[in-house]
Parts: sequence; structure tokens; C-alpha cells
Amino acid sequence: MAQIVTSIVDAKISRFTEREQLMLIEIGRDVIDTASSFVNYISEEYGFSKSSVWYVLNKLKAKGVIDFASRDEIGKGMSLTVLGLDHLGRMESSKNTIVDRFSDRFLRRQQQHGGMEQQLPAYAPYAGARYIML
Repeated sequence: MAQIVTSIVDAKISRFTEREQLMLIEIGRDVIDTASSFVNYISEEYGFSKSSVWYVLNKLKAKGVIDFASRDEIGKGMSLTVLGLDHLGRMESSKNTIVDRFSDRFLRRQQQHGGMEQQLPAYAPYAGARYIML
């Protein structure tokens, strides 16, 4: 009988996408002043668009795992709820793997785009330009 109850309780636990898991891990790492500062950080750190970060944050808030200020609640910080802390604890063994996976993807994208930029000179002279050897 206890196994049935456990499986029913487990069935009610929300599943998280990899991106949602990454956001939970990052929120759990540091004290976040505001959701806006978190969005800027994640956008710069992992290369996500700001709108997609906001989308994930709102989904996490709707699931009840994070809390942050709405437009009416000025000065309220962003934090994990008790439910969010519970989910974060369950991800303990996979935290580094998730963060590394997203970091590696972002670095590969930067290298691909950076490699194209490195092939082009910083100053591209017009077609008829002549170079003088000094």
C-alpha cells in the first residue's frame, strides 16, 4: 500500500526541462537581487535571449518553485520557495553536468561565430587599395 501512495505522490511532482533545471541551479547558487538582474546574468552567461529567460522564470513561478516581484511588488528579491529547494536538493548529483552542458554549448557557439570573425580583418580596405611595404 505504501508503494502506491509513493507513486501517486511522485506522479504529482512536476518535470522540469533542462533549461528550467539550469535556472533552478543558478538561482540556488547565489543570492539574486532581482529577476531582472538574473535575466541579464543568464543571458550573458549562457547566450539565451532575455525573452526566453523571462518565459522560463514565469513558468517556474507558476509551478511554485521560485518567487520574485511582480510589477506591483517593488524591492522584493528573487528566491527559491520551499518546493524549489526540495527540487534543487533532488538534482544534487546532476547539477554540475547540467551547468557544464549548457556552458559547453554556449562556448561552441561563440567559437563558431568567433572563428568567422577571426577570418575577416578588423579593417577591410576597399578593392583598389594598395599596400606599401615599409
